[in-house]
Amino acid sequence: MNRIYSFDMVSDDLGYFTIQNFTYPIKTIDGGNTYSDLDELPENIGVRGYGDNVIMTINTNRIYVSIDGGQSSTYIPIPDDGTYDLIYTSLFTDDGVLYFAGRSSMVGKSTDFGASFINLNEYQRENLIDIKIHSSGTGVAEGGTRSIIKTDDGGGTWEFQDFSGLASDNYLNAVVVISKDKYLVAGNDILLVVENDQITQNVPVGIDNMLYNSAGDYLIGLRSDFSDFSIVKSTDQGLTWETKAFLPNYNYHISQSSSGKIYVPGQEDNIYTSIDGGDTWDIESFGSETKIRRLAFLDENIGIATNGLQLYLTTDGGETSSTISTGYDIRNMHFISADNIVYTTSNESQTNIYESVDGGNSFVETKEFCSQSRGSFRDEDNTIWLAQNGGHINKYIPEGSTATSDIGNELLTLYPNPITAGQDVRLESNNPVTEILLASISGRIIRKIKATQENTFSTNGLSSGMYSVTIKSVSYTHLTLPTKRIV
Repeated sequence: MNRIYSFDMVSDDLGYFTIQNFTYPIKTIDGGNTYSDLDELPENIGVRGYGDNVIMTINTNRIYVSIDGGQSSTYIPIPDDGTYDLIYTSLFTDDGVLYFAGRSSMVGKSTDFGASFINLNEYQRENLIDIKIHSSGTGVAEGGTRSIIKTDDGGGTWEFQDFSGLASDNYLNAVVVISKDKYLVAGNDILLVVENDQITQNVPVGIDNMLYNSAGDYLIGLRSDFSDFSIVKSTDQGLTWETKAFLPNYNYHISQSSSGKIYVPGQEDNIYTSIDGGDTWDIESFGSETKIRRLAFLDENIGIATNGLQLYLTTDGGETSSTISTGYDIRNMHFISADNIVYTTSNESQTNIYESVDGGNSFVETKEFCSQSRGSFRDEDNTIWLAQNGGHINKYIPEGSTATSDIGNELLTLYPNPITAGQDVRLESNNPVTEILLASISGRIIRKIKATQENTFSTNGLSSGMYSVTIKSVSYTHLTLPTKRIV
């Protein structure tokens, strides 16, 4: 006996079955005494029937429908507008309405056997491509033709931005957040300048990826125009762009190290680099590796790169490299420190996070998220934000990222991290703490706190935002921990 994957009995006599190792569904018209192959329905999964002649097979993202009892069938693709996701289950009602449900809380409906579809879920975000979060707490994720999702509280809550009139053929590619009240969203033929939640400029330029340097107040972008690929720069926050270099091949990735060096992989043997803010470009390599798709440098010496299947490490600025991990569709690579490296692999169903705390000598899978992750962003607290298919936004706090400082003989740990407004915060120290100073990100002292015997202090009355925490101990040593966020 073979395993029955699915079946649907339309009546006591008429029914359909999908069977393990069978190529086609099978049909019975005599209650299971005899069967015939439905060889015009090529998907042997998810069979559904209605009435005497309608048969549908539904396989995650493909539908075949027959309206003549299986003598012929028509392929029907799921609408490709980003609001539908993989189908896991379906049913026919007594009046012939097809309902189906699947990943990303998707619920769909068809009243005409697949000729048209209705998405019943109000949650209709499209697949997200890029995400950025500003130090002020403003963040934006975008994707598809209309999905722009915004947070004002550092990722605690996200709201759909309803900008009517966006062209249905203008696919959103990248986002940068300039300030608390201003961000740019780039598409394949237009760039939107958004200020105070209103579109103030529609710049007629297509940008595929963007990098914003706040210290220099400049943008570096990647453009593709038929067979011409170029690196462009803007010094007026996206209103005008100047071509700085042409690329013989094209990639959609751009990154910048802490030293300010900019990297654009050319997808073959070459990597394009700039040390002057993108005004001039040199050609370098990453060891002997070719077809580099993404790369990230901690500084000008330590970097990682991938061709999508292997992860490479260099410690000499790309002169030499070695393979440190393998996977499928490697992307979203981040240095937390020289020892702490995070990357993701993904497929249509999920994103897997791998982390190393020994400089890439070994990696451990630490987290799985539903759906594929296209882009990511690491904020000042080392939280990694993932923009995913189905409109999801997930976050990951690296295992190796701690709130610990070790200077001289002082060891201090602050938790929880991040901090929720109103929480009591505790310090663990190998020396008694006498005073705690909280300062704004601009350096202004917000609060001086005398430590309790338990080394705790309250955050009551503090607004959400970024704070510097400085500790004074009995040894009269002042230690400033990495900047912390109160959410």
